[in-house]
Amino acid sequence: MEEYRAKGEIDAEGAKAGSVRTMPVWRCKVCGYLCARERPPNVCPICKADQDRFEEFPL
Repeated sequence: MEEYRAKGEIDAEGAKAGSVRTMPVWRCKVCGYLCARERPPNVCPICKADQDRFEEFPL
């Protein structure tokens, strides 16, 4: 499994994170919850919105 780094974080080789995104970030359109994973969750853990209320969040 690949690791996701926060935008602006610098790795051991000195490469700035955000230059290579290893997995998409999803945003709940109801409450703004963000998660980095292959697909959005079935239900938002914060507001309980369904998966169809998520959108891919551009970084």
